[in-house]
Amino acid sequence: DFKRRCVVVHGSMTAAFEALAAAEKPLVTKEEFRVFCGSIAFEGNYRSLFEYLDGRGVGHILLASIDEGAVNLVFGPRGRADAQTAYENLDPLPPKAARITLRTRAREQCGENQRSAEDLRNLRQELLDVLTSRWQSPVRAWGCVFDRKGKGKLSKEEFFVGCSVAGYTGSKSKLWEELNLKPKQSVRLKDIAPEALQECANFKTLGGKQLSRFISEIEVSQGPRAKKH
Repeated sequence: DFKRRCVVVHGSMTAAFEALAAAEKPLVTKEEFRVFCGSIAFEGNYRSLFEYLDGRGVGHILLASIDEGAVNLVFGPRGRADAQTAYENLDPLPPKAARITLRTRAREQCGENQRSAEDLRNLRQELLDVLTSRWQSPVRAWGCVFDRKGKGKLSKEEFFVGCSVAGYTGSKSKLWEELNLKPKQSVRLKDIAPEALQECANFKTLGGKQLSRFISEIEVSQGPRAKKH
């Protein structure tokens, strides 16, 4: 596409090379090449093309690497040879630091913030799974294993003993941290199974309503005399 644009704009490659503004033609710098690509409306990636042509990485290219015949016509064999010698005497540029794309940067940031599999574990849910599998509900397990004296709360040490007896094999210390409890704080059933307590409360409310309705239906069925008793 580069050579096609040269011919479209200048009529031929020789005319294009004559029009190209460069201080040491037919040796061309990257900036000179960029300006020329803009003048012919080259839509390709001029950087990639330049790096491809600059095989030694010296920051210059030879026009002969694009069209040797046109270079011989415009600059002659001597000019082409002198440019070749000058190109070979140039020192390679220092390697550039690898460009970090937005995708790469985002991936690295995600990696820095990525939590380990251990940190992602839901230890409270693991405890509830153990209790439910053995005692059908955490409420029953609380009374059978943890709070057998009915105190309503346990110390950290008592809770750890209960976890071991129940068969919980996860980290008890991390479980305590997950429950947001301080070292000297007590643990209650609502800390480990708030969902179960809410279900009990809902059942109690529903049961109360059902019982009241049942009594009302009995009173209605027995007539006004039942309400007097």
